[in-house]
Order: sequence, then C-alpha cells, then structure tokens
Amino acid sequence: MRPKDGNMDAYWKYRIIDISDNRRPIYGVLTEPLKGDMRSKNDTGEIFEIAEDVSYIPKAHVSFLEQSGIIVVPISFLDSDEEIISMLNEVNGVYISGDSHKAVANRKYQKAFSTILKYVNDKNTDKEETKSDYFPMFVMGKGLQTFVS
Repeated sequence: MRPKDGNMDAYWKYRIIDISDNRRPIYGVLTEPLKGDMRSKNDTGEIFEIAEDVSYIPKAHVSFLEQSGIIVVPISFLDSDEEIISMLNEVNGVYISGDSHKAVANRKYQKAFSTILKYVNDKNTDKEETKSDYFPMFVMGKGLQTFVS
C-alpha cells in the first residue's frame, strides 16, 4: 500500500519489514550412546542392537532448542570425522546434551566430541588467515565431563 500523497520518504521510513522463517538458527546436536539395550516390542528379552552402536538425542533437549527457535539437525557420534566436519560446515552452532553416562566412557563419542571441539576452536581463533564468524558451542550435563576427560 503506497501513500496517497506520493511522499515516498515517509513510506520507506515507517514501513514494516516481514522477517521470513529462514532466519532461524540451525544447530547441530551431537547424538549420544543409548543408555540401555533395545529390546523387542513383544518383550521376549531378545536384544536387537548393542547400545554402543545406537545413537539418539533426548527429546527434552530437542524440545528445549525448538522452543527457543532453533532448527535441530542431528550429528551422529558414529560418523567419521569428515562427515562430522561436513555437517558442522552446514550449521550455525553445535549443542552437546551429554545426558548419557555411557558417553563419558565411549571412545567413539569422545572422538566425535574432540573433532567438534577442534572444529569450534579453529573457527573461533583470532588468526587473520583463519578468521571467520563466531561458531557457538553449548555443552550441558555430562558433556562437561567428556570435555575434561
């Protein structure tokens, strides 16, 4: 709707700009080892997968991030370093939930965590030749224990 008197300066000064949904940040969330074993649906006691080779993200963490306007993308700790770095290049930040006590002792998880830590450190350096935008990393719970170990 344009002003009737033709005063375009007032039109551009007071117009409202619509912000589309594509401005929401996209965060990678590192999956973690399953806390227990996966059993069959009919509860026969048969174990389908070894918990070390199954990854998941706790629903509470996904809900927390989505309620704050973040789009969640899972990054599996079972992926190779190249795949993890490729995923990190596509997101705006990374979130480590660290709810599983098995994550602290899991070698694959620790390797994925250190790959992410190195990536974040490289992205946030002050060297001119590698300077880029700030890359946030948010660590919760037992993720801090993994950081220390």
